Amino acid sequence: MFRSLFAVLVLSSLATVSFADDHSKTCAEASIKKLGYVTSDCTRISGDGQQRCSVASIERNGYVTSDCFRVTAGGRCSAASIERNGYVTSDCFRIETSGADRCAKASIEKNGYVTSDCFRITEGGRCAVASLAKNGYVTSDCFRIANKVQDSCAKASIETNGYVASDCFRL
Repeated sequence: MFRSLFAVLVLSSLATVSFADDHSKTCAEASIKKLGYVTSDCTRISGDGQQRCSVASIERNGYVTSDCFRVTAGGRCSAASIERNGYVTSDCFRIETSGADRCAKASIEKNGYVTSDCFRITEGGRCAVASLAKNGYVTSDCFRIANKVQDSCAKASIETNGYVASDCFRL
């Protein structure tokens, strides 16, 4: 009874965070599904990065690893690291942009580690992910991406041709 009431109170106080790549799960939801109750660690979660990390940690390990509370912009990276390795690799704490975070996630999923090229990505996250998938490395053109339109064009170009079409940089 007490756990049920606590779960309702905690769930109602937590905002649902929407993630395109992990279907809007929250720490509380993952906790209830895995453990049957909301772990008190879920009340300490702050921001999208920590949500992603805590969900992956609960689903893989059954608890929120303390490293999740250190995550700022590296939520995708930390979640991929936990899913693959069971822990958050220290490189995930160096992530500063969402583009770098997308790149780091793809790098961990493909190689098991964060390639250093990911730290140079600002707006070219989708370009870098496509390049890693298609070529096994981040093409230097991804470092030139200046906006989301160029990034999505570069992604499509790499997926289709294996390289970034020069027209993408005119957008």
